[in-house]
Amino acid sequence: MSLRLLVCRFVMLAACLGSVVATAALPAVPSAGIKPADRVILVYGGQEKIRFDLGAQGAAVASVRWSMDDWLKKKRGGGELRPEKTSGRNVVAVPSPGTGWFRVRLEARDGAGVLLGADEFALTIGEPVKSDGRFFRYGVCTHLFRNTPEDLRRELDAASGLGIDMVRDSLDWNGIQPAAGQWRFEASDALLDELDARKIEQQWLLGFTARWATLGNPQGSHADWNKAAPKMEPWLEFVTTTVKRYQKRIRWWEIWNEPDIGFWNAPVADYVTLFDRTAAAIKAVDPTLQVMNGGFAMVKRKPNPEFIRDFLAAAETRNWDIRAYHDYMSFPDMIVRHREHEAAYQGHALAKAPVFVNEGGFHTLMPGGEPEQAITLAKKMAASPAFGFTGYLWYNLRDKGVDPTDKEHHFGLTGRDFQLKPAYAAYRQVIRELSGRKYLTSAQPIDGAMQMHLYAGSAAGEGNVLVLWNESRGFSQPMWIECPAGVSVVSATDLMGEPLAITGLDDGVLIEVTDRPVYLRLSGPAMLPVVQPILELPKTLALVAGRDVEAAVKVRNPLKRNLTPSIEWESDRAGLKITRRDKSGAVGPGAEAALTTVFSIDKADTSGALVGRITLGDAAQPFVFRLPYEGVRVVPRSESAPLVLELNKRDDVVNLFEALIRPEMNWRGTSDLSGSARLSASDEALVLDIRVTDDRHVQSHTDTDLWEQDSLQVGIALSGLPTDYSEVGFALTEKGELNGAVYQMAPRTTLRTSRVTRQTALAITREGTTTRYQVRLPWVALGLKQVPAEPFRVNFIVNDDDGDGRKQWLRLAPGMGDGKAPERFPLFLVEPAAR
Repeated sequence: MSLRLLVCRFVMLAACLGSVVATAALPAVPSAGIKPADRVILVYGGQEKIRFDLGAQGAAVASVRWSMDDWLKKKRGGGELRPEKTSGRNVVAVPSPGTGWFRVRLEARDGAGVLLGADEFALTIGEPVKSDGRFFRYGVCTHLFRNTPEDLRRELDAASGLGIDMVRDSLDWNGIQPAAGQWRFEASDALLDELDARKIEQQWLLGFTARWATLGNPQGSHADWNKAAPKMEPWLEFVTTTVKRYQKRIRWWEIWNEPDIGFWNAPVADYVTLFDRTAAAIKAVDPTLQVMNGGFAMVKRKPNPEFIRDFLAAAETRNWDIRAYHDYMSFPDMIVRHREHEAAYQGHALAKAPVFVNEGGFHTLMPGGEPEQAITLAKKMAASPAFGFTGYLWYNLRDKGVDPTDKEHHFGLTGRDFQLKPAYAAYRQVIRELSGRKYLTSAQPIDGAMQMHLYAGSAAGEGNVLVLWNESRGFSQPMWIECPAGVSVVSATDLMGEPLAITGLDDGVLIEVTDRPVYLRLSGPAMLPVVQPILELPKTLALVAGRDVEAAVKVRNPLKRNLTPSIEWESDRAGLKITRRDKSGAVGPGAEAALTTVFSIDKADTSGALVGRITLGDAAQPFVFRLPYEGVRVVPRSESAPLVLELNKRDDVVNLFEALIRPEMNWRGTSDLSGSARLSASDEALVLDIRVTDDRHVQSHTDTDLWEQDSLQVGIALSGLPTDYSEVGFALTEKGELNGAVYQMAPRTTLRTSRVTRQTALAITREGTTTRYQVRLPWVALGLKQVPAEPFRVNFIVNDDDGDGRKQWLRLAPGMGDGKAPERFPLFLVEPAAR
């Protein structure tokens, strides 16, 4: 029986039984629906009531139990509420817990306590904000044209509630002009009307190719024609017609998107021609319009791995105003990419032109999830002017989907269902604190651990703002702030806008500084205060399972009188023991004392942060600080019994093409890329035996280009100093030749590209689909005289190219591949020699 016939018969049967069903219907199950009473985008002013409608069926709602957590999952309230009748509706009003982001959970129950319905909602609370773009452009990337009318309204409301001054979207040629001579501007006209009403400026991206005007295959896949180069004359007609129509409403124009990767499937020379002629066409309409290149992804991929170099060498600059590029992942990655971008323009005619990060973000599948996204956003926005950026547009306003494994679905400031993420509230606070103030200066070095960025108030009595954090992961300790004459700290808030305690002590203040930005309001002249730690802590407490580890905390006295400090510790897990605490006597002015404690842990595969509380003499309250700890993996001194690490899960692979519709470039399972590692040590060397399953081996490069194809990269950090880091690469060519390269050298290392294969006794073999890398890293070549007695950090990745460019890598841990972050490498310790 066909499916169609089966459906028809079912409908007929239902119609015949309709009267029976109507007379013998089962009683409705009592239930209650809960929804916000007066808005869809849950942004509330500080004094607004947070109200919810209760739609009960079959029973009356007698009470609503509620609880509320903040962005760090701390409980911020809860209890039981009685519904009230308002305009014929059952409504409950949840008390406001303060400023920031919160998740509220509600349970509706009847008089007997039976659950009728439950739901939870994410919301943000704080006074309205609005950037006017005077000093910096705060914005988001959107896909507004892809929305249903209802979702379009919601997304516009979300953008308006955020307080931004700009959105970036693509003006798709295929939608505007589906055929030669046909123009459809109705949707873009209406969208601009909505944005104008909200005082949000549009930055439009011109692209991509219309099907009827492609130089690609119009009968092929969407990418075959849409990302191919267009026929030039129809393209220029589209550009000129569009720019003329919107020249008074849109001032910023971008030519294509990420042409250095798969969004441009044509030679570089063709993009140069398109860029030059498009820029000239825009300026012919209005010379004051701002033209930018298609924002660079800043990565090397086929079909044009040297796209940026070749484009910069050939493109005209007379009609080019703004350098655009894209920034993703962590704050340290932002620093690295900024350096790469500036290096690319060294000696170029536009080396001093404005820089606009018109796409950048952090997806919530990365370590730290939604809270880390909020922290990263605040850092990037606060520091952007210090790097010379004129604006930063966050990607994305709204999640693209709901797949829990697809990172492309998790860049948004809201979920797909418009539930607000903590980063939404963090962005509102950035705009509240900084948009009306002009960036002035930063602490040096700009890429140092202590980040301090000063913004000057633009109006009398407005006050200045210092954004402050420490970039060391897990950092948390009290800092002494000594202000210049006439400057004082008025107040402090966290990145969500909640007040923080500051303690005045003699002629300065103490405040807890963490790896999360805080905003200090300063009165008086716009001058950087002196900020110094009162504690000297180990960067990370390295703990070996079953062994006592002694750690000293140095206490510095910043005052002009004696202090008597004491420290109490709090463990965050049962298996971490604190067995001794030393207390000091009085510490003189400007002097320091060491307080020693012994720690031990039961398992190596763990990490966390110890909470310490330091009391400083007559200070009323103890100050909280945190000492990150990390379990250390012990490397055996036996190649026959090594430490074995399996790498065969999806999380062990980073794929570069999940954002593009190119299934052939996605990870296809363990046969595509997986592996295992065996680590051991001797008196002479660290030994790595890495076996990789890879269905296709591609390697034709040499020296420092090895990483672009199938190869091994190993990074080692022997101390916490940023300069004490070395990185090497190894590969087997398709001809069976061994190749090696030194990508980065610590000052003390003797590793050199010209002899690294000999220095490491390199052996690489391939049998079937398995490649085996055997590497011996001599301690002497790493700059050591003997086996290190202290823990060190090691990481590796295995790059994979299946013939169409580097597509992914297998990794032991984060910190390599898309940036350099040795502090994220795992800790290892060589097993002590037998006595």
